Amino acid sequence: MTGNQQAATEKATIQMNRWGQYLLFFSLLLPLTAYTHTVNAQPRFLPAQSFAIETLPPYPFPEAMAKADFNRDGRLDLIVVSANANMLTVLWGTDAGHFSSATKIALGSYGVHAVVAEDFNKDGMPDLVVTDVGINSVSVLLGDGKGNFAARANYYVGQAPAVPVTGDFNRDGKLDLAVTAYNSDRVSVLLGNGKGGFGIARDFVAGNEPRAIAANDFNCDGKLDLVVSTFNGHDISILLGDGAGGFGAGRHFNAGTDPRGIDVGDFNGDHRLDLVVADNGANCVLVLFGDGNGAFSAPVSFGVGSNPLTVTANDFNLDGKTDLAVTNTGENTVGVLLGNGGGNFVEAGRFGVGMSPAATLAADFNGDRKPDIVTANWFSTDVSLLLNATIVSPQQAICQLSKYVEQLSLHHGLEKSLTKKLEHARTRLENEHPNAAILHLQAFIYQAEAQRGKKITEGVADYLLSEAQAIIDRIASLP
Repeated sequence: MTGNQQAATEKATIQMNRWGQYLLFFSLLLPLTAYTHTVNAQPRFLPAQSFAIETLPPYPFPEAMAKADFNRDGRLDLIVVSANANMLTVLWGTDAGHFSSATKIALGSYGVHAVVAEDFNKDGMPDLVVTDVGINSVSVLLGDGKGNFAARANYYVGQAPAVPVTGDFNRDGKLDLAVTAYNSDRVSVLLGNGKGGFGIARDFVAGNEPRAIAANDFNCDGKLDLVVSTFNGHDISILLGDGAGGFGAGRHFNAGTDPRGIDVGDFNGDHRLDLVVADNGANCVLVLFGDGNGAFSAPVSFGVGSNPLTVTANDFNLDGKTDLAVTNTGENTVGVLLGNGGGNFVEAGRFGVGMSPAATLAADFNGDRKPDIVTANWFSTDVSLLLNATIVSPQQAICQLSKYVEQLSLHHGLEKSLTKKLEHARTRLENEHPNAAILHLQAFIYQAEAQRGKKITEGVADYLLSEAQAIIDRIASLP
């Protein structure tokens, strides 16, 4: 280590003395050997854990889920819906990436089909909305933050409500609901009052038997739009929002033979939202690239396993590019397709889960900041949890941290300065200069700490500092 590096380290340790010896190891760090740049792009998952969902006849088939911290213990929990059951099942999360014993929530109806978890009454505690095919309603269950829920309040919608989605459709700062109603070929929209209640539903034509739904701004006008997959229409339908709670006529785009689950993301890096659709009939997923004006390209097909039903977009190999997880219902697997950031996907592996996976979610269930995968499985009547065991290189971690900083919408000068330091650190690593990379990461830490409570909140500062320090530790441990 040079004299200048030693002096800089001692000065940093004095400045950050409230952390004790947080960076002291660097003053003892011996010169590191040459570092070879390798990025492990292959996602790894531990063998699936299974958690039983005990439901009653006649149809005990888990088919939908929602995630939130329902008892405010800092761990993600799951709400599971079983097809045509009269109850919900809560699986309580643990620190170790496990779920403890299940709790049942009686509903008194056998038509419950799907669920979404959000804070509808602005009390900081997650609530539930479930769709009920039996009485053509959505039902609101307000949570108390202790894992309990109030009696359901019903709001009537179109015939055979399928999947709900939330968003502020009239831009009043209160969450609203949209739900597909497949027997009436409509989407029902209910505007929220911010207290957990909703107004009378307004229906908008969506297509032939609409099922899956998502909300986002597809034409970049600052107003939420809707995208719907149509079961018999063999397409997806885009309903552009007017920002006042209304939606225009559906614009239809080809989506294969049997479009089912959908998700949204920027898959080719052009800063315009794209769509991915699971085509159950053709054993593929279809990617439709958006033009930023509410229109989409012809679908591009990527092969997957047998009978794909749902698809979830996330960065599963932690390289800063969006990947896909697909439930292959016909072969009891989840397939992971890695994105290259330019719109192409390559299947990286299939991971075994329960029988006939019908729904999937991606979230960090064990607190290691890697997206795990959970599925609800029809015929094995259980939930499968795949914990992400992907090995993260220092370069990958730096890229992830850069992406996070860019999403913070900090003052432009500060954001540019922080990301520049991270970019310098990554470049030094690639050029086999790990000591220099650590110095740039330390400079990042000093600047983030200097802005604590000013342009960077306490919580965000803690996250930035801990992530940068973890990368330093990783570099220091390299052989």
